[in-house]
Amino acid sequence: MRTDGLYTDKGFARDGEHIAQENDVEASVRIEPAEADGVRLSVTGEMRGFGRFDKLGHPVRFCSVFTLGDGPAFRRFTAFQSTTVPAAGRAFLSQRTTYIGAARAVFSDASGVILSRDSNSGKARTCETAKATDPLRLPSDIRIACAGGVTVRLADLRWTGTRPGNVFLHGEDLHLAWLDGAAGTAGPGAWQGISMSVSCEDRVVAAQGEELDVAAVAAPVEVVRDGRFDQDGAAGRTLRLVQSGLGWPSERSVAQVGWHLPEGSARVREGNNPCVRIDGDGASYRLIHQALPTRAFLPGETWRLVARMRGEDVQKGDADWETACLRWCVQTEGRVIYQTVSLPEGSSAWREYSVSVTLPPQFGDVAVEVGLNGNRGRVWIDDVRVEKEK
Repeated sequence: MRTDGLYTDKGFARDGEHIAQENDVEASVRIEPAEADGVRLSVTGEMRGFGRFDKLGHPVRFCSVFTLGDGPAFRRFTAFQSTTVPAAGRAFLSQRTTYIGAARAVFSDASGVILSRDSNSGKARTCETAKATDPLRLPSDIRIACAGGVTVRLADLRWTGTRPGNVFLHGEDLHLAWLDGAAGTAGPGAWQGISMSVSCEDRVVAAQGEELDVAAVAAPVEVVRDGRFDQDGAAGRTLRLVQSGLGWPSERSVAQVGWHLPEGSARVREGNNPCVRIDGDGASYRLIHQALPTRAFLPGETWRLVARMRGEDVQKGDADWETACLRWCVQTEGRVIYQTVSLPEGSSAWREYSVSVTLPPQFGDVAVEVGLNGNRGRVWIDDVRVEKEK
């Protein structure tokens, strides 16, 4: 959604540089059933500028959750985590939402009206809670009269973590600002968030107990998907997405989001243990491949790739790198660098293999590959994972 989400222009990037949640090209999206036949859409990522590699020097992770039903209102939850303190003593970080034609606005709590305005004042700030008589009094209900006679109501506002230093309107933009100049105390490491009901009428969607548990909705990045090869996919599951008629994706399409399996490979079972088997023909590269979420990595970090593997009649190819292998693939400066560990030739029992990589100052795509790199033989693969080294 344009002009909606977390926003900063001071303290986390170069002064004046606008960094917004909407610019993240590598955000992860999860759609799952919610209460009362609804749908929960969760988006997690890391704030960045307009360029793919325009990452913040002081990273800020975000999580946005929309709980949608078949009525004229929905529940929204937004949270963020700054990993370091801002670069300067003064910083700005807010949830910004643009309301087209925003004119009259009223901020209220259980005791009554806190602040209000009758018209759009252009570029000036209005309804600033930080400048009110009681700056610690924050609204639990916001109503904004927008274009076309529509009034948007943000109701049942609930804060988790540190409460914002300022809530205000800037023209058509509503800002829930945790950091605003010297105001605000949102420190690094902890998650800060807000939950609210959003509607164009008086209906209010009640909060669910788990939605303020940031750990439940903003879990650490799942770096390797289906590393044990035991996910059943989505076969037989169908979910109506807000009566749109869209179905849950097929098992095959779900699988391809994680591992891409080449010719000569298959998901199999050894006993009750699911794994992947690859047969090499000595003429083609038969490596299972998975692209990893680059937002999980930072320059200079060292990560270890681990997998359990066993081989049968593995032969070395004509080149030294034509082996049964486990490897990192990191794109940097127009080329791909590989960090590889190889299985021994011949037959070998199940054992754990690992290889580490240190991320360069500038990098693009990050992927892992396992299998036969142009040589003959047969390998089995299981328990693929990556671990950040201390």
